[in-house]
Amino acid sequence: MIRVFRGSEPKEMRLARRRFLAAAILARRAGRSVDFSGYAEMKELLVERLNYKCVYCEFDLRREGNPVEHFRPKARVENEGNVPDPDRYWWLAWTWENLFFACGKCNTHQKKNQFPLEPGSAPLDEYDFDLDKEKPLLVDPENDEPRDHIRFRWSPARQKWLPYAFSNSARGAATIKILNLDEDDHAQQHVEHSVMPWVEQLEDTGDNELQKVWTRATRSLFAPNRPFHALSWDVLDMRFPRSFREKHRLQLPVLGDQSTRIQSNPIDFDQADDPPEFYDLSDDLKLKLRALPDAEKGETLRELLEEVQSLRSWTNAELARLFGRAESTIKRWLRQMP
Repeated sequence: MIRVFRGSEPKEMRLARRRFLAAAILARRAGRSVDFSGYAEMKELLVERLNYKCVYCEFDLRREGNPVEHFRPKARVENEGNVPDPDRYWWLAWTWENLFFACGKCNTHQKKNQFPLEPGSAPLDEYDFDLDKEKPLLVDPENDEPRDHIRFRWSPARQKWLPYAFSNSARGAATIKILNLDEDDHAQQHVEHSVMPWVEQLEDTGDNELQKVWTRATRSLFAPNRPFHALSWDVLDMRFPRSFREKHRLQLPVLGDQSTRIQSNPIDFDQADDPPEFYDLSDDLKLKLRALPDAEKGETLRELLEEVQSLRSWTNAELARLFGRAESTIKRWLRQMP
């Protein structure tokens, strides 16, 4: 695992949250199940920004589907030995800071709905967006430096390279266990088929050509979209220790995206997306309008239009802004009303 950077929230995500979070709030109030739609449209952008790799195991995801991973589970939390918690973290399902890109093994088969916290840390209250209040045991690939918690070493007993909790990190140990990272056959295959051929070539290279071959090796192994950067780094570090590298002026790259992080404060709704007419409405009516699907027709739409019109007189332009429709559509709706 290396540090990643998903970048700033796209407008499409903000607008999806406006609609689907509003619908989720209304569904929860009515005792209905939440429709967790609307975030899947972000997967192509996420996979591009995260270099087509799983944020946890660094597997190359061009070989399989593109599942969007919710760092904090969207429907419920199910930690080993604890009673399932159905109230977390539904409101964060459309929060950019909670979305990653992960392989099916890590996301669906291993992590599932697990999200344990450090001892003494309480879970967020329902509808709380202040993520800093929690202290997760799971390493966050963007907000943490994963290399402070997880590294790789050769296991003589198992005859393979395995992740371990660096400096006895409790979070590293928990992350390895939750994601079952020490049972990743793809990682071992990467060592055998991608790293070791370079190691053997380097070991057979004379001093005069060593820097040139080293440069080719590191450019190949650490290209942005190549898998298993952390593993490759640790293999090279063991086979060519720092003293050797310093003697021959060989450098290993800095791992992960070290871009300056954008200080973000997750929110529910951005008022800049609401028309001025929203200030005249109740919070409940605002939710109903935000949650209105683009193609909504029929009784629900008629009732909502009647509710809005009962408040005061509106121009067609004002109604168009409230409902997010063209004025011609508003005129047609009004003609169809009894």
